[in-house]
Amino acid sequence: MGKLKALPVRNVIRILKKFKFYRLRRGRHDIYHNKEKNITVPVPTSHSNVTKGVIKSLIRQTGIPKIEFTN
Repeated sequence: MGKLKALPVRNVIRILKKFKFYRLRRGRHDIYHNKEKNITVPVPTSHSNVTKGVIKSLIRQTGIPKIEFTN
């Protein structure tokens, strides 16, 4: 398994959409929601990259496998 590193915002959003998350609201942080799991997570869009710490938090909150963020 590869190491986590900062990823472009568009890649993180693509991964969330793959796991049936959709955007509820736009802003400095776009809010994504999954109806099946009833999970809501913020994704910072004010920068071009999402940091490693934020990605770790998204993994913990959503249950998306770490391998999805290391490719």
